[in-house]
Amino acid sequence: MYVTNSKSTSGSGWFQGSIVQYSQTVNVTNSGTTDDPAYFSIAEYGGALTGTSSIYRSSGATIEDVNAGWLITTTSNCAEGSPFYTPWMYGTTTAGAKTFDVYITNDTADFTDAEVWLEVEYLATADDPTWTLVSDHRTITTTAANQTDDTTSTWNGTGPSFTYKQKLSVTATVGEDGQYRARVAVGKASIAGGRYFYVDPKPVVTAV
Repeated sequence: MYVTNSKSTSGSGWFQGSIVQYSQTVNVTNSGTTDDPAYFSIAEYGGALTGTSSIYRSSGATIEDVNAGWLITTTSNCAEGSPFYTPWMYGTTTAGAKTFDVYITNDTADFTDAEVWLEVEYLATADDPTWTLVSDHRTITTTAANQTDDTTSTWNGTGPSFTYKQKLSVTATVGEDGQYRARVAVGKASIAGGRYFYVDPKPVVTAV
């Protein structure tokens, strides 16, 4: 089910219950009692994502000049081999060696590269429209390692302590100016809302 740009009555909810089949999805954007461009909600078999304007990273994502962050929870169905994915985040970049960073925070413990990782698709070869995928997901046969600590970001809002801040990063050589897209994969089951796991949905691209 997809709902967008819709108005609801006060106190109503778009989704109640749980997703019981892998193929089921509820996706709601800019819908509620008032115009709310930062509102974004996804519920799937492996987890859920809820957009908010009250928890956000300084210099992070905005939607129509409104701050935006994504709260992520997962169900017991989520696993490293069957992760919950955020939507793709699109951007453009120039050719050359680039680092793609996405920032996350939570209040329980550092995530490892077996639990949360970044995937980026980009144009690796000039004049070739084929996407190339790069990821900081661990190789399955290797020991999981903590994702990189983020010592520079400031997160804002009431509720979370923002105790564990991390940066998901991949480096790639882009073959030509053009579009890229990135998403966060979550392979850890049963992440509750009280862990306050947030993603800043604004990839940061820098030259290497």
